[in-house]
Parts: sequence; C-alpha cells; structure tokens
Amino acid sequence: MALSTGDVHADPGLEVVLWSARGVFAWRPRAQEKAGRFARLAEVDLLWQVAPDDGVLLWRAGVSDVGGDGLPDLLVPEPGGYRVFVQSRGAEGAVFTAEPRLALDPALLASTAAPRVETSDSILPGDSAGARYFDLSFGGSPGVRASNGPLLTLDAELPAPQLFDWDEDGDQDCLAQTARELLVWRLGGKAEEAPLRIALPFEVDRGRKLDVSYAAAVAEIDGDGRADCVIFAGDKRASDVRTQVLVFTHAGDKDGEPPLFGAAGRPAQLLVLAGFAGDPRLSDVNGDGRPDLIAGAMRPDLLETLTGGGETIELELDVFLNGKGRFSAKPDLAARVHVAAEALDGGVAARFVADVSGDGVQDLLVRGTEEIALHVVRPKRGGGLELLSKPVWTLAVGEDDDVEVEAPGQLLLLGKGGVKHVELGP
Repeated sequence: MALSTGDVHADPGLEVVLWSARGVFAWRPRAQEKAGRFARLAEVDLLWQVAPDDGVLLWRAGVSDVGGDGLPDLLVPEPGGYRVFVQSRGAEGAVFTAEPRLALDPALLASTAAPRVETSDSILPGDSAGARYFDLSFGGSPGVRASNGPLLTLDAELPAPQLFDWDEDGDQDCLAQTARELLVWRLGGKAEEAPLRIALPFEVDRGRKLDVSYAAAVAEIDGDGRADCVIFAGDKRASDVRTQVLVFTHAGDKDGEPPLFGAAGRPAQLLVLAGFAGDPRLSDVNGDGRPDLIAGAMRPDLLETLTGGGETIELELDVFLNGKGRFSAKPDLAARVHVAAEALDGGVAARFVADVSGDGVQDLLVRGTEEIALHVVRPKRGGGLELLSKPVWTLAVGEDDDVEVEAPGQLLLLGKGGVKHVELGP
C-alpha cells in the first residue's frame, strides 16, 4: 500500500489517498457513516512500487494541482507511460477524468540506472530507470519439476515522474529522467505528443550509478518561473572525497541550443562539498520565498563505527542561501549534528521543518537513536545562520519508527504501534 494526502473529496479538509495496483481511493476521516469511509477516485493500471518491509510508501508526487485551479489531480505511472487524472467539482462531488496517456518509448530508456534520490517534493525521482528486460529462470535439475518459484518474470520499469512548471505557463508539466536525458511533457499542449528530450550534461554510466553522492533536484531558483536543476555528483578527479554541486538555470538559454543544460553542459554555478552528499534538498530556510541549498555532507573523518545498532553518524549540515538566483559561495550554516545511522536509509535524518521560534527561519529536526529533537536556527550577527545546540522540544521514538515530514510543521511517525501525527508551530 502507498499513500498520499490531498483535497480529493467534497468533504472539508484533506483526505488520505490510498494507492493500490488497480485503484486509487480516498479515506474520508470526517465521514459520518463507517460504510462511506472509503471512496474510489479512479480505476488505474498502476506500475506498482514495492514499499519497504513492514513499512508504508509515502508518494507525494502522485497528488498535485496540475492545472492551477486549486484542485489536486492524480499522476499515475502505468506500464509504458504516465497518466494524469484531472479533478473537477460538480453536483456529484469530486470527479477524476483521465487525460491521454503520456507515452514513453522504451527506446528512450538506457540500461543504467538514473540517480538515487531522497524523498522530497523538489527532487527528481528515479530509483531505477533501466530498460525493460526478461528474467527467465528454471528451477531444479534436468528432468526434475521445480517445486516453487517463478518460471517467467517480467519487469516493467519507468523513471518516477515529477510535476513542475517547465515553461512558465502556470501549468504543471511532467518531468522524468533517464540515464541520458531529461524528458519533459508540456501538459498545457497536447498530452499525447512526444516529450521534449534534453541531453544530460554527462551520461549516467556504470561508475556514476555507483556514486553514492549522485542525485538531481528540480526547483525554481532564479525567479523566472521556469524549472531549474541542481545535480550532485562525486568529483572523480579529486584525490580526496568531494561532491560537486552543479547548478543549471534557464537564465543562460541561447537560441539554437538545448534549454537548461546548453550545448556544452556548463553549469551557471559550481559548488564543492567536502565528503559525500547526503540527503540533498532545495527548500526555503530563511523565509524569503526562494529555495536554498541544503546538503548533509558525510566526511570520511567524521564517520563513526557503523557495526551494530543504536549508533550515530556525525553529519555536517551545510546550508547555502539563495541570493537572487545564486547560492552563497560558502555555507551560511555549517553545523555538525549526530543522527541515527538507520535514518540514512529513509525518512528524516536532519530536516528543516517549521519556524517555531517566530524569527522567520525554519528550525531543524534531528533524528537520534532514541528521540527526535527540534533545534532553533536563527540569524547570526554579521550574516549567516547559527544552530542552537540545546533542543527546544524532544519526543521519544523507537528504533524501527520512521519519521516523515508530510508538510511544513506536520510530522508522521510510522511504527508497529500505528501512525502518530505531530504538529509543530510557534
């Protein structure tokens, strides 16, 4: 089971959207009758994503306002492409209508995977973007009938889609990344048209596939209303461990050249981080409305022992503020925090979640081995930001609990005992 949240029913407030292989449903927490708690939104052919063991897959990209009318729509990955279900409201309540499928030619998929990324609304997903393939296996020795296991397995894979305004027309467009190209379907036109194909500045070869720092993020950085891109990649030429941060914007587009990456693939800005980049994000930290660059740098000299359970990693959290379309050359905040090693596999390790102090700056939630702790971040005299070491709030969590940020100031704690909702505020 996968879930999202959004206003997908005529009931006031938000509903929980439940995804299954054949249907999308709304769980109505305010329904008066138990029989009406669940409502089918659409019949789908979902290219199913397997959730972690004993876990729930949170898929926020599946519910988004595509047309800008204030009503969230559904984005569904299908075998061979994607489909948007547009929401409308009438006398019968919320209705979802399927748009023509955004078909993806299998020839566009390469055999190497797209970048591993962390969960974020601004991160281009793509845990695997390999070509379709057959895995044929026979069990048992010759002449002996196999007692169990598949005779034939067919895997169908797609790059995970992301909705973002590509061309400043007010509509969300569909973006997906393969190992060689960024694909863009402009949804303001005819949805059945082939995607715009933009070559990446470098090919995701087998070596890049194994790069633990490799990730790609999309956000509107420079204020022109068009999607920009930030790519994180390990510096293969450096003698020590470094991560390059390559910032590409539409501001430098030239006639006759591919948009965003240009003909030469030169970034508008290049930053270098010491160590491996962990959990890179683009999010507004200082409250000025522009996304800032956040990266948790894991330096080899800061790594603690990772054998056994209940241990931590010292993470260097760097924040580069966005000043009119360019990030600071040096971190405006460089803080060391101890996070639970298990948190690096998913969920929250260190995340800016809410402005509880009321100074306009988002405060930092840190996941430890036995608790989550909220630390105030405030403007520093002379410029930059500083992190207060003593937390203003803590909450005990179990070792196996997953902590997710569902919305600003809204936390979900997913554990064996159920789901707990936590709201943070001034």
